[in-house]
Amino acid sequence: MNKKKYWELRAINFSRELNGHQSKIFEQHYWILKKIKRLNFNNFLEIGCGFGRNIEFFTKQEVLKNKKNFGFDF
Repeated sequence: MNKKKYWELRAINFSRELNGHQSKIFEQHYWILKKIKRLNFNNFLEIGCGFGRNIEFFTKQEVLKNKKNFGFDF
């Protein structure tokens, strides 16, 4: 199987792992969001973002909606 196909299939199954744990939003997300709101910045970078669950959550929040948001993982 080629690498692209592997990661496409992996992404589909990843959100279902651990009874959907990988796709849930937790109290910690809102705690971090409160910390982010206190800061005034133009860019948001998450290192080790996996499939982007956190980045997706944060970019939907008003405080980050019009900012440049990036995620990086190997």
